Amino acid sequence: MKIALDIDGCITRYPKVFAYLSNCWLDDVYILTYRPVNRARDEAELESLGIKYKDIIYANKDDDSKAKAIVELGIEVFCDDMAAFIQHVPEHVACMLVRNEDNFDYKSKQFLFTEWDGRLQLEYDDRKILKNVIDTLYMDYHSHQEDKLRAYTLLTSQVRWLINLLEKIARRNDVPED
Repeated sequence: MKIALDIDGCITRYPKVFAYLSNCWLDDVYILTYRPVNRARDEAELESLGIKYKDIIYANKDDDSKAKAIVELGIEVFCDDMAAFIQHVPEHVACMLVRNEDNFDYKSKQFLFTEWDGRLQLEYDDRKILKNVIDTLYMDYHSHQEDKLRAYTLLTSQVRWLINLLEKIARRNDVPED
């Protein structure tokens, strides 16, 4: 069972873990990276980190060449820190998304995705906020019935705020067309 490891954000983020893994792995370990080709530099760095591997594969960041290399090499386990680079990997390959400060917000304990590598579902907190906004709209409108202009102005500003919130949620949930 062959494994491929990414360097930046994976090996560099957890060097002890990947040194242990690469030295214990019973089959071939490949390094699969989007770094510019500099074999001497990368071999020296991997050696200094204690990483055991068969070969370094340099992929082209502008296409799905990591996925193609995985298929060509018969990789069955792939570790990367970018969800976008896992998207094109065949489903029979076990993909492990390694979290780091570039893809994970440790304060909120949530993964960070871009518009091209994932989408987020409407979260419970979003639904709760929307319910509170609608309840507030209803209450404010009815509490200002005697002053129709004030009620209308208040309702209009709150509806604008609600529309902005919905647009923000929609942008976060957008999935680009193929």
